[in-house]
Amino acid sequence: VKSDPFMWMHAKYSHTKRVLELANKYGVSLVIHTLSDLCAHEDYIGLIKAGGHTIVMHMGLREFDGNEHIHRLVEPGAPSLKRRAMAVAKLKEAGIDVSTSQVSVYSLNEKQIKQFKAITGFDNIDSAVESDKTWSAK
Repeated sequence: VKSDPFMWMHAKYSHTKRVLELANKYGVSLVIHTLSDLCAHEDYIGLIKAGGHTIVMHMGLREFDGNEHIHRLVEPGAPSLKRRAMAVAKLKEAGIDVSTSQVSVYSLNEKQIKQFKAITGFDNIDSAVESDKTWSAK
């Protein structure tokens, strides 16, 4: 099961804060994967830094780098790539170990490819990638 620990509902109920506090208390260092810029909020930076935790910010699909339209279709509700990049910069500035990652659209499994096609309206992955290259060049 995948779940992003930095969702606004977690901020409301403080679940992620509590997990970070417990990890810090017991000396457990975490590697946290997220799509959210919420990890760079002041409420979390101190806890992340104190525990020596690592943040891995997912920056979407490699083949559609910078195409906010595709990212909005594939990652509804996720912060923009610009907001994620700003969060990475803020975390680095605070001295937190942070890295970024991207997934290749070609590494998706059959179910994910079917969902991608349904969401974007493309009949195959190659035509989506080629269309984006044409769109990006304009």
